[in-house]
Amino acid sequence: MNYYRLAMVNTDEKKEYSRIISITAPVEQTLQINHIRLSSGSNAATLIVNSAKTQTALLSVTDAGGRAVFNSMVTLQKGNNSITKGIPALSAGIYHVKLFTTDEVVVKTVFCRD
Repeated sequence: MNYYRLAMVNTDEKKEYSRIISITAPVEQTLQINHIRLSSGSNAATLIVNSAKTQTALLSVTDAGGRAVFNSMVTLQKGNNSITKGIPALSAGIYHVKLFTTDEVVVKTVFCRD
């Protein structure tokens, strides 16, 4: 969302401001994470991702403190994609799973119980 207002400068150098308006550009979401499972028991991350087009993405897992736990490039096909990646052993806690493409970033928060 962007906010705008106009500044009008009169001939006597006085400024007048218009009311502030907000503009929201329509965003077409091309990527959706439908399922995530982080398992320290099997050292695996399993995701089901729906992509509107064939594209590459960076899969990133960070802990609640923002420290990177895992990064990997993945290739997504149009439609549903099942992704399984080996990850380091995780402690129980909250993790953020992020997918970065050239068009958007999708973030989901997940709790690892193992």
